[in-house]
Amino acid sequence: NTVKKTQQFLDQAEKIMNLISGPWHNIYRDIIEKKEGLEGLLETLHI
Repeated sequence: NTVKKTQQFLDQAEKIMNLISGPWHNIYRDIIEKKEGLEGLLETLHI
């Protein structure tokens, strides 16, 4: 019974993490791409 409850808890935690990480992953990736773009632009301007 405890194992079953633990499994249900882990399933719920995984669903919550997927809901949270979905949009955040895209936002994070977008920020990384913008940061890399800015760094490339700065390097170009210094030359």
